[in-house]
Amino acid sequence: AVTRVLSAAPELPDTPLPAGVAFQRVALLDAPSEDLAPHLDAAADAIEQERLSGGRTLVHCVAGVSRSAALCLAHLVKHCGLPLRAAFAHLRARRPAARPSAAFFRQLIDFERAALGAASVAMVRHPAAPGALIPDVYEPDYRHTVWFQQHCAGRAFGRH
Repeated sequence: AVTRVLSAAPELPDTPLPAGVAFQRVALLDAPSEDLAPHLDAAADAIEQERLSGGRTLVHCVAGVSRSAALCLAHLVKHCGLPLRAAFAHLRARRPAARPSAAFFRQLIDFERAALGAASVAMVRHPAAPGALIPDVYEPDYRHTVWFQQHCAGRAFGRH
C-alpha cells in the first residue's frame, strides 16, 4: 500500500488522503527553464526514507511523463546506484510513457555525474529534432518518428 504521495504538480490541488499516508509537494513546473537541482536530492531521499521504513511512495505529476519520471530517475541513480541509462530503461519498462523533457534530462545527466562520477547518457542532435539536443536514449523513438514520417504520414491522413 502507498504510504507517501510525492506530488510534482503544484498546479493540482491537494488530494484528500487516507490516514497514515504522508503528502509531500515538490514545486516543479513542467517548463524548460525549471531548475530541478534543488529538488532531486530531497525527492530521492524522501522516496528512499519511505522505502527503508517499509513504505511505498507514489510519485505523480499531471501526466506522469516528465516531472515525476525525473524524480524517480534521481532516486534510482542516487539510492540504487543505477547509471541513468539503466535507470531510464528500468523506468520505461514499467511506465512506457515516461519521457522527461530534454531540459530535465540534461539536468539528470549532471545529477548522475555528481552522484556516480560519470555520465551514461549524452545529449545528441537528431534529424527528427532539428536544432535541438535530445538524450541519446530517445534516439529509437525518434527513428520510429522519422520512419513514420517517411513511409506513412501522408497515407495516414488520406494524402498520397
